[in-house]
Amino acid sequence: VAEFALTCVARVPSKKGLALIRAVFSVAPPGRQAAILKVSGLQGAPHLLPLFEEGLRASDSKVLARSVAALGRVTGHDPRPLLTPLLSHPRARVRLQAVVALWPWSEGVSREPLLAILDKLLRSHRSPHLADALAQGIEDFTEAPRRIAQLLLGHPLAAGGETQGD
Repeated sequence: VAEFALTCVARVPSKKGLALIRAVFSVAPPGRQAAILKVSGLQGAPHLLPLFEEGLRASDSKVLARSVAALGRVTGHDPRPLLTPLLSHPRARVRLQAVVALWPWSEGVSREPLLAILDKLLRSHRSPHLADALAQGIEDFTEAPRRIAQLLLGHPLAAGGETQGD
């Protein structure tokens, strides 16, 4: 019921709705903040940018990663200025989500820095899903960082899963 209510409020671009979501977000524990960002981030709504930017200030890596994912989905918003610094974040979850969010914005420019981060993550995180994918050949999914994220985390990145050592 709470997820449905949040989805409804998030879909309607209003100052009052955003204020309500931000008020709940500001007092919520990190797990609930991550859930709020997940649900509202699926909308891709530009009017929710202040909420997602607020999530970037979180110390909890799951909240931060969800905020990065949400910013990557906002229609018509270039996330590069906010997300590029997160490519060097100490937590793998955040770096990986930043790569996924920035990937569509890297067309026409060198993707080498993003591929280097993915390569490092692939070498440092092992899972049965990743081993299966590597057996199929990395070329099959080098152009799809979301697929790599799924393999590293063992399930869809949007679900906010854990990486080993994270």
